[in-house]
Amino acid sequence: MNKLSWTLGVALSLIGLFIILIFFVIIKFDFTKVNDSQDLIQKTYEINGNEVTSIDVKEVSQDIIVKKSTDNTIRITYYERKNVKLQIDKINNQLKLSRNNNKIFNLNIFGVTLNKEATVIELPENIIYKISIYGTSSDIKISNLNFKEIKLNTVSGDINMNNINTDNLKINTTSGDINNNKIITKNLNINTISGNVVMNKNNLQKLKINTTSGDINFINLEAKDIKINTVSGNIKGNILEHQYYYTITKSTVSGDFNFGKLKGAKDNYKLNVHTTSGDADISFK
Repeated sequence: MNKLSWTLGVALSLIGLFIILIFFVIIKFDFTKVNDSQDLIQKTYEINGNEVTSIDVKEVSQDIIVKKSTDNTIRITYYERKNVKLQIDKINNQLKLSRNNNKIFNLNIFGVTLNKEATVIELPENIIYKISIYGTSSDIKISNLNFKEIKLNTVSGDINMNNINTDNLKINTTSGDINNNKIITKNLNINTISGNVVMNKNNLQKLKINTTSGDINFINLEAKDIKINTVSGNIKGNILEHQYYYTITKSTVSGDFNFGKLKGAKDNYKLNVHTTSGDADISFK
């Protein structure tokens, strides 16, 4: 290696380190919490499932997993530190969870381990709840449950749902991706800026999706009333109904569509697609 190459390599390494340090300053990372996993405490909260009708969760960076309980108990497994607590309160029939700050996790760079612990909520499968979850960078995973209503909000956290039945489902993210598999609901409303949306085998009555640059992909979609709006995101998918059922309206500035306007045979079947520059490729049964 000649002197010029060595000098260039050192310079690039220093620039990289400087950028990383600036990032930690911006997010106000607490370096006193690095590698102190010995004070991480696992706790469990339990309550009879019949005493609760709704659940409200506010986390910061901890992943949130919602799954079936093995009995009639709501069971919450979570982690705390000395100065980082998860407050759990039951107010009337509502169970409220909120984190007092975001310094639960360890970051491990240059040999230091990253340890991001999840909050796990187990719910009885025979009781229908309303649930609302907000997480800043938290990933949210929900599977194999029935709900009255679901509201999910993240900034950068991803959302993954599998085998869910609910009357209403509303999802909001900024950059977090959304993956819905085997969802049955009357109303699904999705809003995201740059997050991608993937839907597989969703059975819906009404679907509304708004994105700015996030792409939208759906496989084997069943829905009567579909509204999709995007600026630059692309749309691709197939609908398990005949095209002539739908009254189709569409508009775009520079995007390419592979389907035309149509007056449908069924009054309650509607497909509205609007983009600025995004393409749309939709096929039918």
